Amino acid sequence: MDRERRLVLLIITLVFLGQQNLFAKEADLKYADHLFRERDYFRAVSEYKRYLFYQPDGALSARARFFVPLSYYHAGRPKEALDMFLVLRGQGMPAPWAGRTLLMASLCGLRAGMSDTPAELAGEYSAGNGELLPQARSLLFYSLLVGEKYDRAAGDAAGGDAELIELAGDGKKMRRKSERRAVFLSLLPGAGQLYAGKPGDALTTFVLNGLTIAAVIHSFHRERAATGVVFSILESGWYFGNLYTAANCARRTNRERKQKYLERVERVVEFERVVRGIEEAAERQ
Repeated sequence: MDRERRLVLLIITLVFLGQQNLFAKEADLKYADHLFRERDYFRAVSEYKRYLFYQPDGALSARARFFVPLSYYHAGRPKEALDMFLVLRGQGMPAPWAGRTLLMASLCGLRAGMSDTPAELAGEYSAGNGELLPQARSLLFYSLLVGEKYDRAAGDAAGGDAELIELAGDGKKMRRKSERRAVFLSLLPGAGQLYAGKPGDALTTFVLNGLTIAAVIHSFHRERAATGVVFSILESGWYFGNLYTAANCARRTNRERKQKYLERVERVVEFERVVRGIEEAAERQ
């Protein structure tokens, strides 16, 4: 009889300890969420991972797995967050976490300087009828503009929005400087830089080459052949460097114009609003 009582007491004790352990792990996830809201992202990551260590298949495991890379994104490490979200996508996340994973992977890709991968991910989500369809279309629209696919952006991605269609049209009409033309014009030193919209570089190049050529002429005119040869070699370097910098100035001008254009688009798309929508959906889970 005593043996049976001891056995019953042992079973009750083990059940009680198991429940306490479960509650402790649930509390860990709540604390992780608290740290996330307080923007203490790396400590939050540790708590989410601790929960997953104890309960890899727990009721809140999908949430914990999602919030680990989300914390990395907010900590300013989008490339690492992208890699983690892509791993989650490959492993398979339950609905609706799978869709949220796609969108965050798309956003992280954009922040990491990509265009094709974000467009593919956002397009995959946009093909359905998920809870975050407006956010998906915003990401798809922006990623298509980054990849300079303006006609496609003005189509389905714009969703008939007149402002977005106009933005896509402005991108298509954006004037670009030709690198070949800049190099051709630089046969006259400084002309290519001036064409590329860099008057300061143009003046520097023109003066530098002009003075060196003058030194070459002066040296040979004074019959100082050795000095003339030295200045000729120097001028050949300046001259071919002038051709290279002309092409580089054209590239830089195009990059600056595109960056200003994309900053204008960002003010309309509002990435933070996209992230906020995804997080609010996750909080409701």
